[in-house]
Amino acid sequence: MDKYKGESFYNSVFQLYELYEATKYAIICAENFDPQRELYLAPLNQLRSALDHIFRAVANEENTENEIREVKEHMNRAGYDALEILAGNIGYSILEKMKPYRASVISAIFLDYYKVICPKITDIKINIAEIRMRPKDSETSFLYYLADIKTLLSFDKLVSSMIPSLEDFSRREKREKIFNLILKITIPLVAAAIGSLLTLIISKQ
Repeated sequence: MDKYKGESFYNSVFQLYELYEATKYAIICAENFDPQRELYLAPLNQLRSALDHIFRAVANEENTENEIREVKEHMNRAGYDALEILAGNIGYSILEKMKPYRASVISAIFLDYYKVICPKITDIKINIAEIRMRPKDSETSFLYYLADIKTLLSFDKLVSSMIPSLEDFSRREKREKIFNLILKITIPLVAAAIGSLLTLIISKQ
């Protein structure tokens, strides 16, 4: 590979660095939010294919442009695979955190859970499914969807921050229910006792 072609190849690969960093970030996040800490093969296989095309580009100078295009497509696919996994993992994480609380508690304290968080996670999953249905040559760069990762992470952080408030409200609601139940039981008994006492007093007069 002569100097000019070598510089051209380097520049082509260097332009993919930002996409690679975003894809790697998505994979790390997906793994960190997996309760089983599993290693996901789908995005890693895409990165392996990307690396294979890089070396093919080195070995075949005449086909460098096509090989670099394939590298980009595989990196995008790796990013989408990781984002899909991350959306599922964070959705599951949030669901598990919210499971102990009744809908009435969530609605009273954390209405954005129903109005913002759940719909947005669903939208992200739908968008990923639509991406997978597109032809390869129509792919939008995964960098465009990097904001979705930050959104998902912020949702998980927000839900975690709301747990103390949900716990406090839930405890107060339970105490109120117990108190109301006690009143419901004791008031008729007290009324009956007072009635019996008044009847006894009147009968003695």
